[in-house]
Amino acid sequence: MGFFENAYFFCSTQRIFFCTATQVIDEVISCLQLIDKTARILGLKYNYVLSTSKPKNSNTVESWDKSSDWLEKALIAADIQFLIDKESVNNYATQHNGLNGCGPSIEMQITDATW
Repeated sequence: MGFFENAYFFCSTQRIFFCTATQVIDEVISCLQLIDKTARILGLKYNYVLSTSKPKNSNTVESWDKSSDWLEKALIAADIQFLIDKESVNNYATQHNGLNGCGPSIEMQITDATW
């Protein structure tokens, strides 16, 4: 039971990276590869969505665009197929008016195995 609790906790939280700008893409690639490999081993049906929608009152357009670019490059380099959602309100920062530390995100949408 402890494993499933940890797995649920892992899947439901955000990952925050502390690294230099030159390390971002490689770190994201490593995480994506680990998550993708685990999902395939578990036989999950899933897809990835890159959410790039900006908050309405964003004064950090340059850093937002740079972050979106890094995430897209990481997904491509990791050879992961994904959709780009430029208008989603599912993005955490969009819902919270651009809270400090929020930005574009990669969402892994897993199909419910019971359906």
